[in-house]
Amino acid sequence: MIVKIQKFGNSKGIILPKQVMAMCSIEDQVSISVEDNHIVIAAVNEPRAGWEEQFKAAIAKGEKPEKDFSEGMKNDFDKNEWTW
Repeated sequence: MIVKIQKFGNSKGIILPKQVMAMCSIEDQVSISVEDNHIVIAAVNEPRAGWEEQFKAAIAKGEKPEKDFSEGMKNDFDKNEWTW
């Protein structure tokens, strides 16, 4: 696919067709890098995307969450100084 480079203020850019964005699962952000003289545009995935659904599915199958590993490890700072 060939697209025309357009002027946007003091910069230049391209418009990504909706179909291309859908094929690459691009929503709001992309990562841009240069590799071997090629511009690479990649979808940015949220670090914990899908975790909530996976937890709910696991619990629905009868799996139980692990205990909090830091339980019982509180210190004076946690008790007296830390606030949310």
